[in-house]
Amino acid sequence: MNFSQELEECGFFEGYTLQRFVIITVFSMVSIFGILANMLLMAVFWRTLPSSVYLACLSSMDMLICLTYLLLFGVDAGFVYLRNKTLFFLYHRYIIPIFFIAKTVQFAIPFLLILITLERYVWTTREKTRFVSPQS
Repeated sequence: MNFSQELEECGFFEGYTLQRFVIITVFSMVSIFGILANMLLMAVFWRTLPSSVYLACLSSMDMLICLTYLLLFGVDAGFVYLRNKTLFFLYHRYIIPIFFIAKTVQFAIPFLLILITLERYVWTTREKTRFVSPQS
């Protein structure tokens, strides 16, 4: 080995193919649309509280999933394919908390869906009231 050549053991960028970059970019645009649509849904559902509090929470969690996808995958594709060092350092500053938020929301969504299903079940099988009353 020639010592005059610089050996790069760990680089900033792993490399993306054009196909992978385009796919992630397209899904990042879908994610941006999802963020905007869920913000609209949250505004609609928060106005009609308390009957749709679960749906408002579900739309906020879905918005967080879209946002974390954009921050974890979209920014990663941007700095890798475009070789942008500023995005690289920014990405590695927030990756751990955003990854934690993504996993927490992914864990919470099924439980929220179970609560929504249980609430709708109780509402449809009992007397048609907005609130569950204890049986006497």
